[in-house]
Amino acid sequence: MVEYKENCVAIEQDFVVPPIVSGIGRIRIDLLKPVTETLECLLNGEWKLTKVNDMKFDITDVELSGVGEIPLAITVCMDRKCQEKLKNHLGTLGLSNAITVLGGEAGLIALIQKEGLKAGAVALAGILGISIAELYAILLVMLVLIAYHSLAIAGQIVILDSLKKVPKGICLNHPTFPIITTGAINLALMAWLIIHVPIIVIPRE
Repeated sequence: MVEYKENCVAIEQDFVVPPIVSGIGRIRIDLLKPVTETLECLLNGEWKLTKVNDMKFDITDVELSGVGEIPLAITVCMDRKCQEKLKNHLGTLGLSNAITVLGGEAGLIALIQKEGLKAGAVALAGILGISIAELYAILLVMLVLIAYHSLAIAGQIVILDSLKKVPKGICLNHPTFPIITTGAINLALMAWLIIHVPIIVIPRE
């Protein structure tokens, strides 16, 4: 039974998300499947800070002294099964549409609780040494970035797969740290770069 309450949308009894600004109105939980499956892959992924030396583009004979250990990107790696799920959701724009339905961080938190992902979120926050609130913010940013660059990411996955470079899965890299340094110069530029600099896909080792 679906129950609707004033100023919110209630989905399948106890799952409540904030008002949907896009005007879609009443929705069903199955519309959020792309977000749920992508969240599961992110929560079960391997997270790390990628340094300059970790980025391998087959230019193995070039080394920059004193630069290799500089943090470059936030990286999350996922297995082959998640790679296929992500490619399908991105290629059909399903993730982008689902995030529009999700409605922000409050909707994300409600979805995590509804789908039984809270334990995984708490565990990942512990591994990364951050609070659960900080993790929710990072997950929302990652979801938005992945959706925003959906076709570019899907294209990279297809190319790497056709070259048989990703038998173990993929790693998503966003060059966060060089971008954040621009904030000391111009905060507006930093915000623009965070959104518009694409996520780089490399093979998972």
